[in-house]
Formats: sequence, structure tokens, C-alpha cells
Amino acid sequence: MANTRKLSQLADYVNGTIVGEGPDFTVKRITTLDRAESDDLSFLTSPKYVAAAKHSKAGALLTSTTIEGIECQFLIVANPYLALAKLLALYYPVKGPKPGIHTSAVVSESAKLGREICVGACVSIGERCQVGDHTIIFPGAVLGNDVSIGEHCIIYPNVVVYHKVRIGNRVIIHAGSIIGSDGFGFAKEHNTYVKMPQIGSVFIDDDVEIGANCTIDRGSVGETIIHRGVKLDNLIHLAHNVILGDDTAIAAQTGISGSSVIGKRVQIGGQAGLTGHISIGDDCILTAKAGITKSIPPKSMMSGFPAFPHRKWLRVQGVLANALEMKTEISSLRKRIEQLEELLEEKTKGEGNT
Repeated sequence: MANTRKLSQLADYVNGTIVGEGPDFTVKRITTLDRAESDDLSFLTSPKYVAAAKHSKAGALLTSTTIEGIECQFLIVANPYLALAKLLALYYPVKGPKPGIHTSAVVSESAKLGREICVGACVSIGERCQVGDHTIIFPGAVLGNDVSIGEHCIIYPNVVVYHKVRIGNRVIIHAGSIIGSDGFGFAKEHNTYVKMPQIGSVFIDDDVEIGANCTIDRGSVGETIIHRGVKLDNLIHLAHNVILGDDTAIAAQTGISGSSVIGKRVQIGGQAGLTGHISIGDDCILTAKAGITKSIPPKSMMSGFPAFPHRKWLRVQGVLANALEMKTEISSLRKRIEQLEELLEEKTKGEGNT
């Protein structure tokens, strides 16, 4: 196999240390604990898989520390998950299609295409578009008029980028996502709605990755902005004029309402919902299904709906878990109190008659 490498080479690549007698051990492939064979490297990124590691046939194990009861070569690193990402990219590099423009693509004469780009079948590129060098646009994608896309981007099949959207360098947009659709803006007139023109746009900075089937609305006036390094999972909706700070990561099925501003390095769990016109401070963590109805200061961890501090939420969940037992106990105590009150009343009447 062309990618076969010695364990010592992999240790140098990820700045790791080998524990065992086999620095010249040859790694054929990288795979999971249950599938690994004697010439494979597997990985342990969480303590909950220690039992599985002890039953694995892997000849080498990527982990943060040696583990008793496992006889194999250990590749020790400070951050196994990060090292795994680098090693997988090394062993299994993604090969894109060859540069060129498919004969079925429709490219406007006023569009400017960079060097070594790939435009797939049935792609549509509108007037005055600009596409940077080495960018790949897969089949079925649509770029509206005046779209700008930087270098080394990957636009997967059936992505739709509306007019005047600007996209930076090394951006990945997965299949089916829609960038720059109209925001949900309507003015009420009596019992009907009048559409508010959505005249803004979307700006996506460098090194952003957007999952499949996301919808990112254009600004009503101004821009919806996704700053550098943001990572979006699948099925996420960003409403008009939302701003996401650098290196923010958002899990699937999250929805963020219009004009909310999310800070840097924020982590948002799946199915969270944020109301509009609020701000989330830098380095916040919003757990799965959190309902955020007001602004949150930096470095907060929030849970629940409506959301409140995570530690308090954990205490509340502990109370709710015992709610039925507490109800039974309270009912029992109430009956005992009623019985004691009856006895006390009878005793008081008896003393009054003597």
C-alpha cells in the first residue's frame, strides 16, 4: 500500500512518543478498534472505550497514555483526537476531480474564472461572478449574479448561492445548502403581510465549513456575516443579519433568529434555538436543545428552555428526577399532619369537657 508508513514516521508527524519495542512497526492502515488487525493503528480518544481497546487486535494504539492489560505499541500524544485528524488526512487524502469546465455547464461570458478550477456538469454561473484559483464546483450547483468565491473552495452538488454573496478562501459548502435566500421579513397590514425587500447579502470569511442542507438568509439591509473558521453542522438555519464570530461551532438543527450576534469560539449544541436581536458573548457553551431568549455574557454555559446556568439546570434535573417520589412523600406527610390535627382537635375537645 502506497500509504504504508513506519510508526516512528507517524510519531514524528504528530509530535508523539512511542512506548513499546517496535518503532519500526509498519502501519498498514488506520481503523476502528473492532476492525483493527495486527498491522493496523487504532485509536482511543475517550476513556469509555478502554474495554473495547483491551479486546482489539490492533498492533498499535494512538492514545494519551499507556493502558495496563493491552499488549501493543503505543503512540502517545497530548491530544489523540487532533492527532487522529492529522493522521487520517495523511493516510486517506481526498482527491478532487480534475480541473476543467464540463460541456453542460452554463457560464456567463462576464464571469471571471481562476486557474485550475473545476466546474461540474449542469453548473450555472451567473453574470459578473468571480471564482478563485483551484476552486471546485460540483455538478448542479448554482451561482447567482455577482457572486464572489475565493481560492481553494469546495462547493458540493446542488448548492445554491444567491446573487451578491461573497465567499472567502478555503470555504467548504456541503450538498444542498442555500446561501443568500430571503430572510423572513414581512410588515403586517391589517390582516395581511407585505414583503419586506431583502436587499442585503451574505459574507462568508476564510476557512469556514458549512454542512449539508443549511439555509443562510441574506441581510435585510446590510449583511449576514460568518467570520473566519466557523464550523456549521447539517440542517442549520441562520436568519437575516445574524453574525457568527471566529471559530464558533454549531451542531445540527440549530436555528438562530434575525440580527443575533454570536461571539468568538462559541459552542452551540444540536437543536438549540436562539431568539432574535440578542448577543452571545465569547467562549459561551449552549448545550443541546437550549432555548436562548436573552443575551448571555461571555464564558457562560447555559442549558434548558428557557435557558439558565448549566449548574443550576443540573440541580433542577436532579429534583425533577425525584419528583414522583417527592410527591408521594409529601402526600404521605400531608395525611399524617391531617391525622395529627384530628387527634389534637379531639384531645382539645376532651380537655374542654372535663
